[in-house]
Amino acid sequence: MRRIMLAAVACILAAGAARAAAPPANEIHPVRVQDVTIGGSFWGPRLEVVRGATLGAVRHQCDITGRLTNFDKAAAKIKGEPNPGEFEGLLFNDSDVYKTMEGWAAVIATEPDAARRAELDKELDALVDRVAAAQYPDGYIDTYYTLKAGIDKRLTRERWDHETYCMGHLIEAGAVHFELTGKRNLLGVSVRAAEFLRGLYGSGSFTVPPGHEEAELALIKLAEATGEEKFAELAHTLVECRGRAHRELDGTVTPPWGDYAQDQTPAADLREASGHAVRAGYYYSALADLARLGHAEYRPALDSVWDDVTRHRIFITGGIGPSARNEGFTEPYDIPVHSAYQETCASIALCLWAHRMFLLEGDAKYMEQFERTVYNAVLAGLSLDGTKFFYVNPMLSRGGHTRQSWFECACCPPNVLRFFGELGQYAYAAQGGTVYVNLYMQSKASVPFAGGTVELEQTTGYPFDGEIAVAVMNKSDRPVTLALRGTPGMATIHIDSDGYGRVHFAPHEGGTVRWCDPMTPQRVYADPRVKESVGRVAIMRGPLVYAAESIDNSGDVPDLGDLVIPPAAAIVQTKDDSGTPLLIAEGMRESGTDDGDGASRFGGLYRAGEHLAPTKLTMRPYFMWDNRGDSSMRVWLPESAQFLDPRSANGARTYASHVFPSDTIDAAGDGVLPDPSKGSGDQSIPRLTFWPHTGSAEWVRYDFDHPRKLSKSSVYWFDDTGVGGCRVPRAAVLEYKDGSDWKPVRVSGGGAMGVAKDVLNTIMFDEVETISVRLRIELQAGESGGILEWSVGR
Repeated sequence: MRRIMLAAVACILAAGAARAAAPPANEIHPVRVQDVTIGGSFWGPRLEVVRGATLGAVRHQCDITGRLTNFDKAAAKIKGEPNPGEFEGLLFNDSDVYKTMEGWAAVIATEPDAARRAELDKELDALVDRVAAAQYPDGYIDTYYTLKAGIDKRLTRERWDHETYCMGHLIEAGAVHFELTGKRNLLGVSVRAAEFLRGLYGSGSFTVPPGHEEAELALIKLAEATGEEKFAELAHTLVECRGRAHRELDGTVTPPWGDYAQDQTPAADLREASGHAVRAGYYYSALADLARLGHAEYRPALDSVWDDVTRHRIFITGGIGPSARNEGFTEPYDIPVHSAYQETCASIALCLWAHRMFLLEGDAKYMEQFERTVYNAVLAGLSLDGTKFFYVNPMLSRGGHTRQSWFECACCPPNVLRFFGELGQYAYAAQGGTVYVNLYMQSKASVPFAGGTVELEQTTGYPFDGEIAVAVMNKSDRPVTLALRGTPGMATIHIDSDGYGRVHFAPHEGGTVRWCDPMTPQRVYADPRVKESVGRVAIMRGPLVYAAESIDNSGDVPDLGDLVIPPAAAIVQTKDDSGTPLLIAEGMRESGTDDGDGASRFGGLYRAGEHLAPTKLTMRPYFMWDNRGDSSMRVWLPESAQFLDPRSANGARTYASHVFPSDTIDAAGDGVLPDPSKGSGDQSIPRLTFWPHTGSAEWVRYDFDHPRKLSKSSVYWFDDTGVGGCRVPRAAVLEYKDGSDWKPVRVSGGGAMGVAKDVLNTIMFDEVETISVRLRIELQAGESGGILEWSVGR
């Protein structure tokens, strides 16, 4: 059996070494970043913030977290320094520096101020020197293995340790830096790293695929930047390692890793999306690149997986990856509302793949998906001031989910920087005598053609405004066709089967094409198989998904769980003082049961019908939420009281300062106690945890549908000592709401709850009548915490 497996490995390498067919001469090319200038009222301020605040924030965090000094320490060790210092951070932190450098290069290419360009260029050159000094003579570079794991152990844990992933981001950064600045200093570092990988995989002694995809698409970008096809051939080799047995450095042969790492089947046999969503998006991007270079065997897989993702697995915002458990895909139609994960990096990965599919097939549907993902799932990942970020993008928040200045695993912030820094390359493309207009944004573009250039200028306030004008000046000696991605309002332009409307210009002819997207608010419903969206509606206007925030919709229930938007409710458009288009719906608000005690009269399973009172429901674009302080938010709203969120076992709705996405807020009051033999560490039942918050002040609250009399409270704390990072809290205090004030209950000890492990901590207190009760919790220093069960009563 071993002999047969080794023979299969040899065949893989032979396939990987085969030269791909030359790309067709008439392929679609993106217009370069430096040939596109983006401005206007919408994108102009946002990209200015990215070039300034976002670059500054990411650079600062890379500095203060030790990511940069890791390179200095590694360089010192390579030079023979016996005590260079300890490695800081996570093992894949090098990749954050490389992504930052790529985004930095894009800022240099698009920064309008010459003095600042020169300053940024000089500073980036200095960082390139620091990175180059940490590279071994053979091209290998990884500060974690240099300083901590041991260079003698390199590439022995590729499944988990991200060495090729980090080198992939270095390779991509070097290629992009060269394309945008013309400099070869970072390119040289990248080429040496790529040559190291060629030597590693080309020898036939190592066929372990990258644990986290990135090197594949980076090598293709390097091949395009250098004109060296050997790097694209190496990318093909890496792709063909998947779904087959792996030969390790020591000669042992191990089985494929499975679908989490997209290693369950050979690439050409893929038919469904699976596993980690970011890795998948990067992988599919590389397959699209390879198909464009002539590897037609990947076309059926790409088409099938694209249909699977966009028809069965995508959020209304255009994001992907529903589950925190694997940061990725689960089953078809698993698109949750209450536990949506939707990582920012996964949305970026989908955009990279969508753009490559457009370059491969020239169909507008790919850029339509790109647009929806950018304006909702990706833009949401960055605060309006450019300094804070979302890693997880929920569809519903009951408060406490706020953007952070950084993360321990900080893949998203520098990814946002580089993506928006290079946004211009996605707006336009050219093929033969055709110029594609793919994104509607105020911008200018210069498109080179044989015999001259075509100058384009868009004037629009899109996506806030639907008026669009594209002025064309064909300065070339050949006729040119303008292909406009079809949108509502293009009544006078015929839309072809590929989704583009075409307008023709003779040599040296100019003109302007105008139309107006009506931007009418639209109700959107999910497929009935998307269970958590049944009975609920989302509202879109143009490409923008709208959301309701508690900060705009005051009421007794701040998580908006009492709001209904009936099917016939009118929705009108208005604007706030900043010019942001708002939607105002004639909604309804639940005001309690008809007899004040309906829940108890029917035993909890049924309750008397709610009183619904008219209310104005304000919504604003989803990507803008959580920019005005902590706020609750909802995208999917019920159309009738029947689909309001269920109350927990105690008849209350539950809120918390923060809930880890893979946990559930309703676990606190679901009436389920742990197995006594497992105690606080029972992971077989639902739990509410504050992970990854540590050492912080947190809270959990019950809001009742009518005032309740209470004199008893019990808490069973979650503590997974020996397994995870949750411990019983340092302290907890029970408070009740008295009018608008919070007061501690009166009990010996001042309202303090017990914090013992493996027991139900119970206190009795002087009876209070209240509409709301909360636990204020102080976590232990350096530790997180959580709750398995919390009950209140008499």
